[in-house]
Amino acid sequence: MEVFLRDFPAVDVFLSHNSPRNIHDREDGVHIGFDALAAYLRRVKPGIVVHGHQHINRETVLENTRIIGVFGFRMVIVQEPGFRMEKKVAELLGC
Repeated sequence: MEVFLRDFPAVDVFLSHNSPRNIHDREDGVHIGFDALAAYLRRVKPGIVVHGHQHINRETVLENTRIIGVFGFRMVIVQEPGFRMEKKVAELLGC
């Protein structure tokens, strides 16, 4: 994992099976995050990380990264600052 993420390019949204270490960890020896993913987040600072594995629905913000633990399913809405849905729909409909 360390080798793979060391050269992984910067992204805005990162989807992972597991969480970064010390974020949403559980104390059962199995549901603990990856050190390499935590290092990647500190280096790249993506806007959003979505992960499973810990069987929780929880959000944490680390610096400027929104880390979302998902158990089951979850809808995540991503918007740019100042984005107006009504304006975008009107543009798409040609209004």
